[in-house]
Amino acid sequence: MSYTDSDEAESTLTLTGVWLHDPLDAEGTVQQYLYGRSNRTSTVKVDRHGLVYAGRTFPVFDYGEHQDDQVSVQVLVPHGETWAAELAELLEFAEARRTLCYRDNRGRRVFGSLGNYTEDDEDMGTTVSFEMNRADYDEAVA
Repeated sequence: MSYTDSDEAESTLTLTGVWLHDPLDAEGTVQQYLYGRSNRTSTVKVDRHGLVYAGRTFPVFDYGEHQDDQVSVQVLVPHGETWAAELAELLEFAEARRTLCYRDNRGRRVFGSLGNYTEDDEDMGTTVSFEMNRADYDEAVA
C-alpha cells in the first residue's frame, strides 16, 4: 500500500501572450510579453533529397534523420514605464548564447536558440521580431 498526501488532479495551463525563460533558472528569468503579434509562424523542415530517375515524372525522396523546427515571433513592447526594461530583457535573451524556453498562448513550447533579433520602431512602441530554432534539449537532464 502506497501513501500519498494528495489526490492527483488534471489541469490545463492557459497562457496569455509570449513567455521566455532560461530553463536552468525559470523562476528567476521568466518574462511575459502580453502583446505577441498573431502573425507567428511555425515551420518544420525535414532533411530530404529528391532523386530524379529517367522514365519517372516525379522525384523519389531519400530522408535523413535531421529536422529543423522554427517559430517566427513578433512582440509589441508598448511605450510606457517598462518599455526600456522590457527591450533590455529581450536583448539579453537574444545575446544569452544558450538554450531558452519559448511558450505562447497557442500551445507552442520550444527549447531552442533565439536568433535573428530585430527591433522596429512603431508609433505605439517597438516591435521585436525573432526566431526560435528548436534545439536537441532534454529537460530532464538539465
